[in-house]
Amino acid sequence: MNQLAGLTLYFSYAHYFGDSYLKFKGLHLNPQNNISLEFQTYSSSGLLLYIEQAPATIGRFFIQLFIQHSILQYQFVCDSEADVRSINTMVRVDDGVKYRVHIRQDVVPCEAEVSILGISARASMHSNLWSHPVWSETGPIFLGGLPYQYVTKQMPGSVYNFTGCIQVIEINNLGPFTFSNAVGRSNIDSCRLPISTQISSASPAAFPEKSEVLQSLVPSLNSFALPTTCQESLCHNGGTCRHIYLDNGASSFHCDCQLHFTGHFCEKDTALFFPSFNGDAYLELPSLTSVSETKIESGQEQNRIITIYLTVKTTALNGTILYASEKNFGEQFLHLYLVEGRPTVQFSCGNSHNILTVSVNHSISNGVLTPITISYMLPVGSPGGYCMIEIAAEGNPPVQHQVFLSYQVSQSTFGSTFLGSVPAQAEVPQCAGRIHGYRGCIKDFQVNNKELFIIDEALSGKNIENCNVPVCDYHPCRNGGSCKSLQHF
Repeated sequence: MNQLAGLTLYFSYAHYFGDSYLKFKGLHLNPQNNISLEFQTYSSSGLLLYIEQAPATIGRFFIQLFIQHSILQYQFVCDSEADVRSINTMVRVDDGVKYRVHIRQDVVPCEAEVSILGISARASMHSNLWSHPVWSETGPIFLGGLPYQYVTKQMPGSVYNFTGCIQVIEINNLGPFTFSNAVGRSNIDSCRLPISTQISSASPAAFPEKSEVLQSLVPSLNSFALPTTCQESLCHNGGTCRHIYLDNGASSFHCDCQLHFTGHFCEKDTALFFPSFNGDAYLELPSLTSVSETKIESGQEQNRIITIYLTVKTTALNGTILYASEKNFGEQFLHLYLVEGRPTVQFSCGNSHNILTVSVNHSISNGVLTPITISYMLPVGSPGGYCMIEIAAEGNPPVQHQVFLSYQVSQSTFGSTFLGSVPAQAEVPQCAGRIHGYRGCIKDFQVNNKELFIIDEALSGKNIENCNVPVCDYHPCRNGGSCKSLQHF
């Protein structure tokens, strides 16, 4: 390949920054239309491809390929009297891996098929408008997003412009869809395509073997550029920027987003129902002491039991699920975590010399909602009494460990309860063990008889997103309401 040919290939693999787009001339539709493109991103939302009918044409034709909630989706319509049809590929694509997707869009009959990773999904609708001779002309082809004047036309609502790299392989054998052939553009750079990942003869659904870091080849073609290190005001909505180093040694950045915000720059607000933790995320909830609603009064039973119920769905074998410790740097703590898939809990009996540890006798399954119950008891008041910790999972009999204390234990007050991990500034006693970021979802959380709606009760959080499950699994309806999903597949 000569130098000029290589440059053309690079310019066809364009880098988009969340406010970018490329605009190409429209096309004349065939009875069957084929579209193939490659892309890679770390963003959970973004518009990849958008084509609609030209304003002067008869009928209504519209297609768009986009990412929403990290999942690749496609929408189309061929008839002004028909509703938009949706195809949900159920494939998560926000991991920086280079994916290739192939779309077959038939007009007569109106039917679409989307293929990625060897998986195909299809949908169809009735259409009788092909008899109009001018109907086959489309408006412009947009890649990576839409200019401002088009935004109000987007069919699914909150779909943002894309952040990452896109290369069109084919649209009805037209092209090439390079930077120089675009009739409109905004904030476009060029992505470097490593030699080992150049376009091959593999099938459109070939599985990528490794993550390929998004990189720029040439200086930005306008005044904007994606920064590689932290800059002032880079992260929005209170997000915090931190330096990271990629596998190839390059310096980059990551925005840690506050609760209810997500996106590469924390620029998107999100409604949370069922929190998901990525190993670098946490939620802060009120103190276990304040929500247990149990008070010790003079003359009452000295030993009280606090019981905590959680439902988790883990995607990793290790990680901190829950952590709470005594206020003012005391030695009292409670730590629930996974060790090779086995739920384990540590409890301090008032000091660092009496720490109880107990584990269930089996590993819980990845990707399955699993109930976990822990109970703890600490003698308070007069000398003499039992310190106890107990754990059960998946409805199996509980495992318990207790020790008799001959000394008096003063009543302690827990500080905030943390789910998933703890903030960097939190003081964790060395005897509490390592806090390892949890990967997975936490659904239900109850202390004694008080159920906590996790997101509603949260005091703060970092890098929290929604768990990737059907929306009705979030149980978003309150006061006896029932949930019904309106999404079409």
